[in-house]
Formats: sequence, structure tokens, C-alpha cells
Amino acid sequence: IAKLPAEATPGLAAMLPKLPPAGQASLIEALAERQDPAARSAIVQAAGSPDATVAVAAIGALGSVGGAQDVAILTTAIAGGGDKAVAARGSLQRLRGDGVNAAILAELAKAAPAAQAQLIAALADRAATEAVGPIEKLAGSADAAVTQAALAALAGLGNEQQLPTLIAIVKAPKDAAAADAAGKALTAVATRVKA
Repeated sequence: IAKLPAEATPGLAAMLPKLPPAGQASLIEALAERQDPAARSAIVQAAGSPDATVAVAAIGALGSVGGAQDVAILTTAIAGGGDKAVAARGSLQRLRGDGVNAAILAELAKAAPAAQAQLIAALADRAATEAVGPIEKLAGSADAAVTQAALAALAGLGNEQQLPTLIAIVKAPKDAAAADAAGKALTAVATRVKA
């Protein structure tokens, strides 16, 4: 399937709902390998499948055929937890195109804490330096997982502007885990700034 011409993608995508679940999952994976956005619509529909195998395959495939318009779908999958969340996180890392980081930031602002932690990690994985300010604000979150994710992200993305926040958390941490994470982030940022 990967070697077929691009013109074949719409026909392959149209076959998707006619196949049994195992066949759908296999075809979704093949369409993802093609990385052809022409398959996006069929894959978005499959992401809502009641069959978990099909849904997980489709959510994972969005990273190869989707774009910024699919961030909300992936955020919903993350919030649901389980295998769908794992697939969605991988897709968020792989999404390409204009506006992806901005779309993730928009979802971050309105997401529940469990999803926020995963979105922060995805932004860090994407090296989204434009996300440093919003992530810095979330380092003071009441949710421990969000705080940990934000501090880990700042360790990789932060710059001298985040040093006061990190120092404040080290001096007055919410708990031992926050103190440890802030200390690591502070060391990483200070080393990077010094270099």
C-alpha cells in the first residue's frame, strides 16, 4: 500500500468503514505510513470508533496525516486515559504543519489537570519554546502532576527569564517532589544560561 501512487489514497480511505475492525486497524496503519493528508477525514472518523483497536490505531495515525485542526481530538483522547491517551501523546509529538504548537497551547489553557500534564510534556517533546511562559505559570499549579510536568519541561526549554520562578519554588516548595524537580530544572537552566 505504501508504494501505491498518491491518487490511490482516497480509494483506500473510502474502503476503511467497510472492513472488519482488524482490517480497519491494519489499513489505518498503512495509510499512516503513506503520510498523505488525503486520508485524514477517514482516519478522524475512525478515531471515534467503538472498537478500541480501531480507535487507538486512528488516534496514532493522526500524528502522520493530521495537523493543528486535530489537536482537540487528541486532547480528548488524552483526557480519556489508557491506550488512546498513549497514542494521542505520540501523535501530538509527530504532528506537523503551521499552528500545531499554538493549538496545543490553546487546549492547554482549557484542559483538565490530567490532560494538562500530558500536553505540557508534548510541548516539551516538540521543543516548543513559545510555550515557556504558559508552562512557567503552570509550575505553580495545585495539581502535583501538572507541576512536575511543567518543571520537567522548563528544565529542557527554560531560559534566564524562568530562573526567579525556579528559585522561588526551590526556596518554598509545595512538597519534596516539587523541590527536587525545581532543583533539577534550576540546574539545567542555569547551566544552559551560563554556557
